[in-house]
Amino acid sequence: MRSSLYIKHRVNLTAQTISQSALFQVPIRVFLDLSSLPCVPLSQPVELLRLDLMTPYLNTSSREVKVRICRSGRVTAVPFWFHLCLDDEVRLDTSGEGSHWKQAAMVLDTPIQVQAGEDLVLSVQHHKSNVSITVKQ
Repeated sequence: MRSSLYIKHRVNLTAQTISQSALFQVPIRVFLDLSSLPCVPLSQPVELLRLDLMTPYLNTSSREVKVRICRSGRVTAVPFWFHLCLDDEVRLDTSGEGSHWKQAAMVLDTPIQVQAGEDLVLSVQHHKSNVSITVKQ
């Protein structure tokens, strides 16, 4: 019997209400607690990537993900987190306040203005332990 050990990366687009120009430059990914930041979700969470940890030799993938914008605003970052499913009963979800795990974000160099109803396309690459997310325009 084979267990379903996998990780699902999920993401929703957000707009921060603080000025990024007042902040120091940060790396592409920063570890943060989304529940404590002044941010406004501009989309519902979508699945970016699914990793099957039972087949580690499949360690490279690339795909495009359409994210439907549900609220108009400026996209300043793409936060992401993961769900780890060890079996049907044992799961770890790093998206909520109930976890000591933090979330991460890809901070955009230039914010993107979006309107509700539009789709924003993300390019997602996975190679070994690296995940890269870019916005296609």
